[in-house]
Amino acid sequence: MSRFHSRTPLGIRFADYIFSEPVPLTQFSSIPRVIGIYVVLVPDPTWGPWHLQPLLFGEFGGPRQEPVNQEQQACCLRAAAGRTLYIAVYTLPLQHASELSRMKHELIEHYNPICNQDAAGSAEIAQKLNTLEKKILEYDTAQFTRKGIARHRNQVFSRGLHGLRGWRRRFAELA
Repeated sequence: MSRFHSRTPLGIRFADYIFSEPVPLTQFSSIPRVIGIYVVLVPDPTWGPWHLQPLLFGEFGGPRQEPVNQEQQACCLRAAAGRTLYIAVYTLPLQHASELSRMKHELIEHYNPICNQDAAGSAEIAQKLNTLEKKILEYDTAQFTRKGIARHRNQVFSRGLHGLRGWRRRFAELA
């Protein structure tokens, strides 16, 4: 390896696991023909350094492969609130298939993603989703306000100049 190459692996880190670089869910073609863990992510400016919050951890390719159920899909879509969902994967050799479940539970326990919660905690999930939706709305409002104020100032300034020109013409006509 050249000394000029970075030794930092590319991808997103959760706990001690480095997942692939996140890609939009719509561009994700298929899960690799290996075993591993996937994570569904949503943009969140309060998370760093990637600004992506994990919504759901799941297994693929192993003996306990779990398709995403309808409740989890609905949860992810609601939490995304119209934003793009992303996916990243962590692959393992077949001989480590027995570790998948432990690793997934470790990640769920550490990050507590809202779409991995069971139905018993549905009130808590609803609370977390509402909080997440409020954070997204506040962020969007702040972005819009910041851009909107600048736009409004420019509009007022340009209207003010046109208005002054109109008043000057009227005064010139009266004089």
